[in-house]
Amino acid sequence: MYHQGGKPLTPSEKRFIISAKLYFDRNRPEFGIRDSAAQMTADALGVGLASVNRVVAEYNKDPESVNRPALPRGRPRYVVSDTHEEAVRAFIRQGNREGRPMTLELIKDFLVHRDSNEESFHLRTLANTSAIPARNIYCFSFSSI
Repeated sequence: MYHQGGKPLTPSEKRFIISAKLYFDRNRPEFGIRDSAAQMTADALGVGLASVNRVVAEYNKDPESVNRPALPRGRPRYVVSDTHEEAVRAFIRQGNREGRPMTLELIKDFLVHRDSNEESFHLRTLANTSAIPARNIYCFSFSSI
């Protein structure tokens, strides 16, 4: 089994590890090797011992955990989703036509009232999305409005 280090294991790789570990658990005495079944699995499949132990521990807690894909790693993206972008642009255009000063707080309130059950909209996220570093702005525009 080839696995690139640093990437999460796929569900099929996890099932493969579990199958190999269970096989070595059953047949280790016949091989006459003193290594643990986990070590033999790690050697046979070319993955780390810690990875084998982690996958087996997850499997022992919840056998269905092997079928779930890995959770996303790293920092979340700090952008407003595409579904809200056009609505925000329309809101900004309307405010510009009326001559209202646009602030990040107004845009945040608009988004919260528009979709209250969605994710929270942090002011810094809105500023990053619009590529404008100011907290209060009076001529707010997305690129390519």
